[in-house]
Amino acid sequence: MKAFFRRLRWLTQRSRKEAELREELEFHLEEEAERRQGEGLAQEQSRWLARRELGNLTLVQEDTRAMWGWTILEQLGQDLASWTRSCCALFRCPIPSRWRC
Repeated sequence: MKAFFRRLRWLTQRSRKEAELREELEFHLEEEAERRQGEGLAQEQSRWLARRELGNLTLVQEDTRAMWGWTILEQLGQDLASWTRSCCALFRCPIPSRWRC
C-alpha cells in the first residue's frame, strides 16, 4: 500500500522530481569528470569519458521514470489521446460524395 501512495504522490510532484533527476545525473557527470581530471586528463576529454561511462542520459531518465511511475497507465493514456485525435480528425474530414447515401 505504501508503494501505491508513493507513486500517487510522485504523479502530483512530477515536474519537481524530473528536475531532481536531471540535477542528480548532472552531479554524477561532474563527479566522474572531476575524478578523471584528477587522473590527468583534459577537461573536455574527461567530460566526454564521463558521459560515455554513464551512457545515454535520455535512456537513463526513461528507465528511472519507469521505476517511479505507472508506465503502463501513462502509455495507455497516450494511446487513448492519440486515438481520440485520430478519430476527431477522421470525422471532421468531408465525406466523399461516392460514400454518401
